[in-house]
Amino acid sequence: MEVIEGRGQKRLEEYGDKLPSPERVKAVVIDMHEPFRQAIWMVLPQAKIVVDKFHFLKQVQVALDKVRSRLQKGEGNSFPFIRN
Repeated sequence: MEVIEGRGQKRLEEYGDKLPSPERVKAVVIDMHEPFRQAIWMVLPQAKIVVDKFHFLKQVQVALDKVRSRLQKGEGNSFPFIRN
């Protein structure tokens, strides 16, 4: 298990190129930044990509807040048990 410092796709590619046995990497945990995912696919195509829990739950919370806000404003309120 390792933690890589830095936040760029290039940094991940450099790190992956220096791995002695990249084929042994089974999984990589990343945030939802698309360039990270692309770099992993390029350097470690066999590795499973796992989104870290913090960033996943943050996206769920944002989506739920949008729905809650829309329902509170009365937009699309087809649920009679939800009152504004």
